[in-house]
Amino acid sequence: MCTFADQLTTIVPVAVAAALSTYLLTRYFSSQSSPKSRVNMSINKDSPKVVHSFDMEDIGNKAVYCRCWRSKK
Repeated sequence: MCTFADQLTTIVPVAVAAALSTYLLTRYFSSQSSPKSRVNMSINKDSPKVVHSFDMEDIGNKAVYCRCWRSKK
């Protein structure tokens, strides 16, 4: 007959291994899916900082600008 201590010696290592493997897999896949510091993928790649300035008079009534540099408009 199995005792509670026998069940614990089986369940605890399996639970720890499952938790550790889940943590390592999520950390591995999350680091591969997103680049660390690269936001600008295509505009002025030779410049360390991309800045555009505009005169308020030249804009007109309404203007919308993308700040993430991912929009093509």
